[in-house]
Amino acid sequence: MSEFYDRAQKLVADQLKKFGKPVVIKSASSAQFDQYGKKVGGDQATEVTVLAIFTPQNGASRSAGSYSLSQAADSNIRIDDQEVKLAAVDVDGNPITAPIKGDKIIDGDRAYQVIVPFKTEPANTPIIYTLICR
Repeated sequence: MSEFYDRAQKLVADQLKKFGKPVVIKSASSAQFDQYGKKVGGDQATEVTVLAIFTPQNGASRSAGSYSLSQAADSNIRIDDQEVKLAAVDVDGNPITAPIKGDKIIDGDRAYQVIVPFKTEPANTPIIYTLICR
């Protein structure tokens, strides 16, 4: 069954190559900082380039979206947030680590912070990541 999901993962990556644009995910999740913002341990911040599609979270284009009302209410999703779809692989086809809350998405000269990450991974095969960013 995993072969089916591997093909689905490739299909999503191919569609994002066609319709998406390159962005950088900057993750400092493993770094540790003291109360003054000085790094005291952990790994360096990692950066990976992926393809993404941005969708505004406005009422005109989405009602409740693909999220249940409880997910939306519990996660503080705002109407001015951006929904970002990412392939589960980078531009070279290598699997990426799932983005987490607090990671940054760099789009040219704009930076967005991940507020709520959702992942679609049937049979433990990551297909696509949907992030709510602001």
